Amino acid sequence: MFNALINSLKSGSINVIDTAINYRYQKSERSIGAALQYLHNVEKIGRDEYFLCSKGGFLPEDADQGIPSQVLVNELINKGKIKQDDIVGNCHCMHPNYLEEVLEKSLDNLGVECLDLYYLHNTSEVQMPVLGEKVYWKKLQQAFEFLERQIQLKKIKNYGIATWLAFRSPPNEEKIHLSLEKVVQLAEKIGGKNNGFKFIQLPINIMMAECFSEKWQKFQNQDLQLLRVARELEINVIVSSTLMGGKLFQSPLQGDIFKQCKSNATRHLQLIRSIPSTSICSALVGHKSYKNVMDNLELGKIPLLTEDEFWDYLLPLEEEDIQQK
Repeated sequence: MFNALINSLKSGSINVIDTAINYRYQKSERSIGAALQYLHNVEKIGRDEYFLCSKGGFLPEDADQGIPSQVLVNELINKGKIKQDDIVGNCHCMHPNYLEEVLEKSLDNLGVECLDLYYLHNTSEVQMPVLGEKVYWKKLQQAFEFLERQIQLKKIKNYGIATWLAFRSPPNEEKIHLSLEKVVQLAEKIGGKNNGFKFIQLPINIMMAECFSEKWQKFQNQDLQLLRVARELEINVIVSSTLMGGKLFQSPLQGDIFKQCKSNATRHLQLIRSIPSTSICSALVGHKSYKNVMDNLELGKIPLLTEDEFWDYLLPLEEEDIQQK
């Protein structure tokens, strides 16, 4: 990861770094922190040359120090900062006192004073089915209030919600589906029109196309696609799982529009990063081996597909039914 990040940022093709405190038991954040220190000190890359994101919610183990997540939980309970029932599913917490603890730990791991973006991590998928919608929304409000304070303290610049199912599920999937309009209204209630809730993250790939193919989001009493609603609400979308965890390596994409792509993986990346939506600001990919890094970086030299190329490739999907641009 250390070398992959250095090569990625030096290329000029990649400037978004995405991690979470629970990834690789905190090793992900620490590897990124070490790479950033090298880039600052040796390559003279400035802090304003990359966009750094992390997430909080899942209880993190600490592999380097051999500390299980329950140790942190017990410390916070013993200090009266949280209660045992603030822990949901033995794996997740979004109590403000817990978030404060893990945010500080993330900043320390990454070696920075401020994150460009801090996500609440899979909150609805883990907590809403257990707590129910009423309690979930109360806890989400408390978490947003905490995050607004962190902006004032200059610990973070923006906040968001990283999801897996919440924005890909139909409204009748209770205790999973999230209304983006309702989330934005909550943020405005807390922080006004200039609140810090500016980003969402969700999987989008050739097998997970709900955000532009399904009208599952309400906006001003209309049924619309998620990307259309995000555009209307001025929410930035960051795409995760572009390769579906590597499963799409075996799903070949053919056609002359991909002739400049060096691998099937880069063809999938080219398709997803070309989704004609002004709400999408970045598409994530995890890469480690030198060859994969170099192949992916070549995409920075290739123009996006045109809108016509994108929709023509996805036929028989009807473009007129997907007015999300």
